[in-house]
Amino acid sequence: MKAANLVVIFSQLIYLPVAFACIYLFGNKIEINFFTNLGSVVEVTWHTYVLRCIFIVIIACHVPYVFFAGKESFLVLIEETTNKTISSALATGTQIKGSQIRASTK
Repeated sequence: MKAANLVVIFSQLIYLPVAFACIYLFGNKIEINFFTNLGSVVEVTWHTYVLRCIFIVIIACHVPYVFFAGKESFLVLIEETTNKTISSALATGTQIKGSQIRASTK
């Protein structure tokens, strides 16, 4: 429960300043698409860079949940082609199992 409360607090600490900054920068001309708003700014100030950085953090926090399975599979493929860790572990495990089966049948 403590972790859930911390997540809610941290989410509010990110989303509320972004909302207020967008209202401050764009006023009544806020579009639904965030990038349309940033593209409509005539004068690029430090506010827009802060908004972009915060948006990158928000996206980076959501991406792992969406792409975790694919990313994990891709990393396992890379690790297997370079180090063959899983293949060697499986080969060792099957050798141990085979020797245990032969010992139990004698």
